[in-house]
Amino acid sequence: LSGGGLTVGSYVSVRGELPTLEINAWLLAKGHRLVLPVCVGESLSFVAVRDLLDLKAGAFGIPAPKIADAPVVPAPELAVLLVPLVAFDANCHRLGQGRGFYDRLLAGPGFQARTVGLAHDFQQVPALPQRPWDRALDEIVTPGGHFLRQRCVQT
Repeated sequence: LSGGGLTVGSYVSVRGELPTLEINAWLLAKGHRLVLPVCVGESLSFVAVRDLLDLKAGAFGIPAPKIADAPVVPAPELAVLLVPLVAFDANCHRLGQGRGFYDRLLAGPGFQARTVGLAHDFQQVPALPQRPWDRALDEIVTPGGHFLRQRCVQT
C-alpha cells in the first residue's frame, strides 16, 4: 500500500478495537481513496472521505461519513478492506459483533477485495466455529503478528 491510488475500505475504531486513526490518516496522506462504512438498513455502504474530522455519529454510535456529502462507492471497487473483529484464529477466521454486516458484505456479489483483519494479540483464540456463509479473511495483522490465510501460519 505504499504507493497511492487504491480504494481502501477501513473503519473508525471504537470500544477497545485496535486504533485505526493513524492508519486512516496514513492512507489519505499516501493518496489512497479512503472509504468508510455507513450502515444502511441491514448492509454496509462505503463513502469516500477526505477529512477524518468531518464525521458524524452513525449507527451504534460509530463515527461515519455523511452519506449525503459523497457518492456511495460500490463494494467491487474496493481493492483492500480493513475489517474489525472480536476474535480470530490462526486460519484467519473471524468473529464479528454478531449483526452480520461484514458477513453479508464479504459474501456479496462482486466482492473481491483483499481482506485484512486488524486485532489485538489477545483476540486470538485456538479455533472458531464456522457457518456455511462465513468467509475467512486473507490476512490478520496484530501488533505482535501477521497471519496469512494461504499458509495458515504466523509470520
